[in-house]
Amino acid sequence: MVGVDVNTLTMEQYLALSRENQAPGVVKPEIRGNVNFKIKSQFMRELREDTFSENKYEDAHDHIDRVLSIVSLFNISGVSKDVVMLRVFPFTLTGAAKRWVDRLAPGTINTWDLYKKAFIQRYCPPSMTTKQFEDIHNFKKEGNESLY
Repeated sequence: MVGVDVNTLTMEQYLALSRENQAPGVVKPEIRGNVNFKIKSQFMRELREDTFSENKYEDAHDHIDRVLSIVSLFNISGVSKDVVMLRVFPFTLTGAAKRWVDRLAPGTINTWDLYKKAFIQRYCPPSMTTKQFEDIHNFKKEGNESLY
């Protein structure tokens, strides 16, 4: 905004202003040609019903699989799955996961493969898997516990 004195803005107003002028972290590829890119409301409803918010009980791999299974139900002629996923996946994120995507550096992600890798690395890092394997490996039955 031209003519705004940033010294008089609240922090919330300043952050909103700076986000408006910032390019998104996820680049939405241009859809070329005479393609009518519309996602039916029933699919959008399904995508929004099962969101991911960084809850410790959520599985990043399962979330990606669920989104891919919903997206596989529709076909938009002339539009690749890559383009569809880059446009649709952010709608399936809420809470901390949504904030993570919103705070990515501009132009960070421009393919579905990069998006998927970044998402998995963020929410299912190798250190988490290693810890889970350690927990399983170190599992012991105490003397006063039964197997049932």
